Amino acid sequence: MSNELLMLKQSIDEIVELAEEAKNEPRDDYNNGKRLAYIETLSILKRTLIPLSIEPEELGLDFDIDKRFA
Repeated sequence: MSNELLMLKQSIDEIVELAEEAKNEPRDDYNNGKRLAYIETLSILKRTLIPLSIEPEELGLDFDIDKRFA
Protein backbone atom coordinates (compact mmCIF):
# COMPACT_ATOMS: atom_id res chain seq x y z
CA MET A 1 0.00 0.00 0.00
CA SER A 2 1.38 3.40 -0.95
CA ASN A 3 2.08 6.04 1.68
CA GLU A 4 -0.84 8.11 0.40
CA LEU A 5 -3.29 5.21 0.72
CA LEU A 6 -1.92 4.37 4.15
CA MET A 7 -2.47 7.95 5.30
CA LEU A 8 -6.00 7.89 3.86
CA LYS A 9 -6.73 4.60 5.65
CA GLN A 10 -5.48 6.06 8.93
CA SER A 11 -7.74 9.08 8.45
CA ILE A 12 -10.72 6.86 7.65
CA ASP A 13 -9.99 4.71 10.71
CA GLU A 14 -9.96 7.84 12.87
CA ILE A 15 -13.28 9.07 11.43
CA VAL A 16 -14.83 5.62 12.00
CA GLU A 17 -13.63 5.71 15.61
CA LEU A 18 -15.11 9.19 16.12
CA ALA A 19 -18.38 8.04 14.54
CA GLU A 20 -18.49 5.06 16.92
CA GLU A 21 -18.01 7.40 19.88
CA ALA A 22 -20.70 9.76 18.59
CA LYS A 23 -23.09 6.85 18.10
CA ASN A 24 -22.85 6.07 21.82
CA GLU A 25 -23.41 9.64 22.99
CA PRO A 26 -26.83 10.84 24.20
CA ARG A 27 -29.26 11.69 21.41
CA ASP A 28 -29.62 15.44 21.16
CA ASP A 29 -29.40 17.93 18.29
CA TYR A 30 -25.68 18.52 18.72
CA ASN A 31 -24.69 14.85 18.88
CA ASN A 32 -27.10 13.92 16.07
CA GLY A 33 -25.48 16.59 13.88
CA LYS A 34 -22.00 15.41 14.76
CA ARG A 35 -22.89 11.79 13.95
CA LEU A 36 -24.49 12.87 10.66
CA ALA A 37 -21.33 14.78 9.71
CA TYR A 38 -19.20 11.65 10.25
CA ILE A 39 -21.67 9.53 8.26
CA GLU A 40 -21.67 11.99 5.37
CA THR A 41 -17.87 12.26 5.39
CA LEU A 42 -17.43 8.49 5.25
CA SER A 43 -20.09 8.19 2.53
CA ILE A 44 -18.36 10.80 0.38
CA LEU A 45 -15.00 9.09 0.82
CA LYS A 46 -16.47 5.71 -0.07
CA ARG A 47 -18.16 7.05 -3.22
CA THR A 48 -14.93 8.76 -4.25
CA LEU A 49 -12.87 5.56 -4.06
CA ILE A 50 -14.84 3.64 -6.66
CA PRO A 51 -14.01 5.84 -9.70
CA LEU A 52 -10.37 5.78 -8.58
CA SER A 53 -10.39 1.96 -8.83
CA ILE A 54 -9.73 1.64 -5.12
CA GLU A 55 -11.84 -0.98 -3.40
CA PRO A 56 -13.48 0.36 -0.22
CA GLU A 57 -12.40 -2.84 1.53
CA GLU A 58 -8.74 -1.81 1.11
CA LEU A 59 -9.36 1.18 3.36
CA GLY A 60 -11.73 -0.38 5.88
CA LEU A 61 -15.00 0.85 4.36
CA ASP A 62 -16.49 -2.55 3.59
CA PHE A 63 -19.67 -1.97 5.60
CA ASP A 64 -22.99 -0.17 5.24
CA ILE A 65 -22.20 3.20 6.80
CA ASP A 66 -25.82 4.24 7.40
CA LYS A 67 -26.74 0.97 9.12
CA ARG A 68 -23.66 1.00 11.32
CA PHE A 69 -23.98 4.54 12.62
CA ALA A 70 -27.65 5.51 12.27
